[in-house]
Amino acid sequence: MRYPLLMLTCLLAIACSDRERANPLDPHNPATNGAPTGFQAAANRDIATLTWDSMDVKGLEEYRIYRSVGGDSLRFRASVPDESTSFQDLNLMYDTTYTYAVQAITEWGESRLSPTDTLIPGPYNFWVADFNSGVWRISYDGSHVLGRDYEYFNSPKAIIYQSGENRIWVADYYDQAVYFMGVNFTGTGQTGLTGRPIDIAADPSSDGVFILQITPDAIYYATPAGTTLITNKIPVVLDPDASFTLDLQSSSLWLSTPTGFGDGVVYCLRPPVPGGSWEPAASVPYPRKVAADPVVGGCWVATDSGVVRIDAARQVATYLPQLKIMDISLNPTNGDCYYIGRSHQGWQWQTGRLFGQPEPHIILEADYSNLTGIEVLPGEGQTGFWISQAQSVYSQRILRFDRDGDLIGWLGEFYNLLDFALE
Repeated sequence: MRYPLLMLTCLLAIACSDRERANPLDPHNPATNGAPTGFQAAANRDIATLTWDSMDVKGLEEYRIYRSVGGDSLRFRASVPDESTSFQDLNLMYDTTYTYAVQAITEWGESRLSPTDTLIPGPYNFWVADFNSGVWRISYDGSHVLGRDYEYFNSPKAIIYQSGENRIWVADYYDQAVYFMGVNFTGTGQTGLTGRPIDIAADPSSDGVFILQITPDAIYYATPAGTTLITNKIPVVLDPDASFTLDLQSSSLWLSTPTGFGDGVVYCLRPPVPGGSWEPAASVPYPRKVAADPVVGGCWVATDSGVVRIDAARQVATYLPQLKIMDISLNPTNGDCYYIGRSHQGWQWQTGRLFGQPEPHIILEADYSNLTGIEVLPGEGQTGFWISQAQSVYSQRILRFDRDGDLIGWLGEFYNLLDFALE
């Protein structure tokens, strides 16, 4: 009779052991390590929002939030009720590193701290239109997703933020439409087109946007109430890589027209109203992105042979002819032109800025290659920026750098044909 009794004792011991390990606050629980799970922290402007998974634990009394500022040790910040799964930390300082963790308190003791999450608050957020995975809203530090919609948008090709209306506009290529919505993905509406939109430009003087469309080629002006045709008399057949930009200083639209081979032409439409006439401004080697100079007017162009500057008087200057420029972005505060490019042999990459002198200030070199896009933050002097980097044919990541060119955050999971907007 001793053997059955011994077997029963072992079975009871195993059962008790299984029940103990099922407790999420058991430090030997392999799923939780004895701490709250699913902890995340993200900042929108000066507010950090912390979230974690709910816990089914007998005797749970509260959660305690711990915070580190500027690399100091974690310190107690606040207590929240046991039924809570979120907490907001207000009035954070911009460009300061914050680290958070959460702890569960029961009537018998305290759990381990959750894994930490770190953020850097700032005055802007970024938007990304990914042609194959929808529209993303991303935090200032480039490390946290604040929102995403991958069902409503079929093929987002271009995106802009309209500050006066606090509105996002998205050009959807295959839907032949532009969508508009609030920054929290609410109040979504759309206006249809006759062709496929490839670029959009905000008009700060009203609640409208200019739309560049192909097949058939045309420029429209859109508001939430509908669209108005500006012109369909574009001088050339447009390529899907064509881009345009609104120059507020000279009340003009600048249009880059890559042809797929040889030189292309940059045109100017002045004024951008029905009946306006296109004028050729410059012939340049495969013009890609065109960006209006926010300070003195004219535009900058990313080309196969350097960065081209066309001033309001149509005078042309070329910088960095030894590089094939993949993208440019202009600092709206001081007009500095940030660029990414590679050598014509393809193996030497460079990220830098042009700021009123022939020689560029090089920020990143060979450590960061296969770059596809750049977006700069506003501010005086050198500022922070984003770049997108191809990992494979169908995979990209976004890298966030501070004003000194130090990496402070990144996100993966993107596909291809990214466009950026700054909120």
